[in-house]
Amino acid sequence: MKPVDVQLLGPVAITQGNEDVTSQFESRKALALFCYLASAQKPISRVQLVDLFWPDKPEKRGRGNLSRVLSNFSSILPDVVDAKQHEVAFCHNNENVRVDTAVLEALIENNNIVALDRASQLYRGAYLEGLYLEDCAEFEIWLTREQERWRQRATEVLEDLLMYDLHRREFTRARDYAERLLEINPWREESHRHLML
Repeated sequence: MKPVDVQLLGPVAITQGNEDVTSQFESRKALALFCYLASAQKPISRVQLVDLFWPDKPEKRGRGNLSRVLSNFSSILPDVVDAKQHEVAFCHNNENVRVDTAVLEALIENNNIVALDRASQLYRGAYLEGLYLEDCAEFEIWLTREQERWRQRATEVLEDLLMYDLHRREFTRARDYAERLLEINPWREESHRHLML
């Protein structure tokens, strides 16, 4: 199996080997469901997925839609999503599959400056930037929460890096981190003060 790279931070990008397969998902909803599974750390029941992504459809039709989408996943990326009779799980234990949010968390856990710098580079923009589903209110609520959570994680990482470089008087690097903080939180006074400094 060729390595699969799933980028959820910023616009969604999914590659296998050197090939971008993002456009091969049958719909925005299919792509959103794949990203939802990639974010989950445990199996999700089919009932929950149907309720989340097809809330306005009869149960039988929703289950049919889910089965079709899972078949689409299997044709694009075999062995990445494990679809059982009652639940579906993303194969996080597959060593050929890399999800940027999981890598970012692992780098933060390392708790050293080199790992934090690598983690900061993974944040390319808002979580699932530009991916919205107008007919799925519960998904939108989940997405808003996740976007805020990852924005906070990126802010914490960049603040740690900024303070480290300020203490070391590495002002050029500190300025770069301050500017990135302002891209994420343009209203944040503390970042403006650091940039002026």
